[in-house]
Amino acid sequence: MIAASSGRLLAQDGTTKINMALGWVPTVQYAGLWIADARNYLSDAHISPEWAPGGPNAPDPLAQLAADSAQIALGEWLPFLDARAKGNDFVILGAIYQKAPNAIMSLARKPILTLRIWLVRKSSLRIRTTN
Repeated sequence: MIAASSGRLLAQDGTTKINMALGWVPTVQYAGLWIADARNYLSDAHISPEWAPGGPNAPDPLAQLAADSAQIALGEWLPFLDARAKGNDFVILGAIYQKAPNAIMSLARKPILTLRIWLVRKSSLRIRTTN
């Protein structure tokens, strides 16, 4: 999670309204956020979240943060560094995955055990990305 140093948005009832820009469409990968909200962890902390879904037709979460339309954004490491290099005053609050869940998988009958094998076969590999 990445946050900008914008001012707080305090509602009349004493809760802080937070606009959170998600990195993708709001599905199961954000389950921790949905569970925290459903169990009132956020309201108990006087936080009222509004979720801005991401996806292919949505504004980039870091662009929303820079434009002050979000106070918190779920972003990726390299775009975060690019945004900082452009002068954005962003800070990282935490990481959802401490290690990226990316992997190269192969069938047991035809394993990829070395970089050389991967380089030879890479033209036939299907690459799937999540963002």
